[in-house]
Amino acid sequence: MRFTRWLAIIGMLVSIGMLKAVQRNALLLKGYALGDRVERAHQEETDVSWLEARVLHLTSPDHLSETAQARHLNLVAWSTLAPQQIQVLADSVETSQEASTNSVQLADGRDTTD
Repeated sequence: MRFTRWLAIIGMLVSIGMLKAVQRNALLLKGYALGDRVERAHQEETDVSWLEARVLHLTSPDHLSETAQARHLNLVAWSTLAPQQIQVLADSVETSQEASTNSVQLADGRDTTD
């Protein structure tokens, strides 16, 4: 065989080896990218489930009653009042508000500071 044929055969073998290395490298990089995506998805699922558990805890009746007790608020069950009782109740509330020096802070349903 001539020298040029040997060079051509060696060149082909080197190029085939390089193509195999490039292919394996691409598969390896795709595997790493897939692993990163799976890890991010798992982290987001974990964060969402943690937040759902936190929100469920904050809105649970046990937590709300503990918060009310910690703030020293009295839980009162209201019933429907007759029209005559409404005026009496309004008058008693006004007089009790004027007499009390302690102010009570009420929070709406979106209050999650606890």
